[in-house]
Amino acid sequence: DQTLVVDQKYGDWNAKTGRIVLTEHCAHMYYPIDRETITDFLNIIDDVSPMPNSIAATNQVWGFEHVGSALLYLCLGSFIFLIVTALLKTKFFKKLELPALPLVGFKKNSWQWWIALVILIVIPVLTFRLMVTTGMYTKFTWFITLKSKEYGLWMGWSVITAAAYLIFFGIYHFIYGKNHGGNWRNYGFATTIDSNKFSIKYVLKSLLYAVIVMASTYLIFLGMKAVTNTNIHIIAFSVNPIEQHRWFIYLIFFICQLPYFIFGSLAARSINMNNGDRNNVKGMLGSVALGGLIGAVGLVVLRIILMICLYTLHRDVMFVDLYWLLGSNGITTMFLSFIVGNALNCYITNRTNSIYAGVFTAMLWTTWLMVACQRAVAYFL
Repeated sequence: DQTLVVDQKYGDWNAKTGRIVLTEHCAHMYYPIDRETITDFLNIIDDVSPMPNSIAATNQVWGFEHVGSALLYLCLGSFIFLIVTALLKTKFFKKLELPALPLVGFKKNSWQWWIALVILIVIPVLTFRLMVTTGMYTKFTWFITLKSKEYGLWMGWSVITAAAYLIFFGIYHFIYGKNHGGNWRNYGFATTIDSNKFSIKYVLKSLLYAVIVMASTYLIFLGMKAVTNTNIHIIAFSVNPIEQHRWFIYLIFFICQLPYFIFGSLAARSINMNNGDRNNVKGMLGSVALGGLIGAVGLVVLRIILMICLYTLHRDVMFVDLYWLLGSNGITTMFLSFIVGNALNCYITNRTNSIYAGVFTAMLWTTWLMVACQRAVAYFL
């Protein structure tokens, strides 16, 4: 026995007995985008099979690919909002726009408003931790994770978060909302112009609107993929076409997203997030920004804490068992998908003054990324 020395080669490459130990100061999910790791990898490849025309291992271009993917993702998100706006200008879908609803939430910048905003930001973070614990250590493992620590992450998180949103909304409604105009219609469930009657025709038209929006977006993405000959890939996040065997999973995940967006929209009424003036650009942008803030900022902070722990303490003090999941397929993908999904929901709800079209569109978007942007299980029944 002998003590292994880091960076020292043992054996012979030509005899296929070569071995070398490298200790990269890099989290696993960042290997493909870490200059030091890639340099060591390329040097080893060059040692084993020398390049006919030597290129310095530090001469790397992966950064350009990630910048290009980020731009493509930004373009794809921009196309969604263009399609959403264009469809609402058509004669058929313009009828989805109902009269403005009264403000039923806390007065902006009041102490109640700030407390409600903080709660809405913190809830997704707390429920993420609760989801991990539930999936790891209880008999609900099958449902929360779909037989895996990774596949059902979003579904379990969205269901638990929906329950937390509902509890928060219930407290808000009975303490404040019902005494300040809070009712079925003013909370965003309106389907007609001037009555509390429920119109299934309006709901179905909203669903059709969402399908057309996302079908158009999906076709644009396929066009991008055909032109660039690659998917949109950012660290551990990627946008891919939906494979045939995953359409059944899409339906299941879509249904499970319904409580998250409905109860999330209700909870957002406490800060008047979905009550922007469609003719006031500043008010609309502010409302949409709040939607993105609630959907992303808490998860980003959680990810930053994770990475600080990994790079300084060399361990994660919050998610010891699932640090790899939280760092890669968990936070990165959830952040990039829900920030767009929540902004879409908020924008369309502001335009229509009803939750249906916004909720359906956001659900179709996030479910696509759930199913096709991580290794979703093929079948689970």
